[in-house]
Amino acid sequence: MARSQREAGRKFRTMTTDFEFVSPNQVKKYIPNAEQEGVSTVARSAYGFVRAFEEANGDPEALKRMLCPSGTQTWFEKRENFLKRTYVQYAKKMSYRRWLSMIMWAKAPRPRKL
Repeated sequence: MARSQREAGRKFRTMTTDFEFVSPNQVKKYIPNAEQEGVSTVARSAYGFVRAFEEANGDPEALKRMLCPSGTQTWFEKRENFLKRTYVQYAKKMSYRRWLSMIMWAKAPRPRKL
């Protein structure tokens, strides 16, 4: 493990989330819908969150140790930042596209059967 990955892991291992995770299978279930709607193309790409989430087997602790391609933050931190921005928009105007985008980041915005 690279030194920067160890440092990132130490920095965020105590970090908690306000956004519960859904399972990788639940994310996969909605990928065709996201493709059809043109939602979260970067998150669904080969270097995006969906692939990292699958590699981590849906484990938030593993995401705290995995660096994004930029190398400046972990996938856990990137997910948190994305969801903080997007959830505010979703709360103002709920839409299926925003809901799908949050699913692609392993978050179900409202308790609802996936």
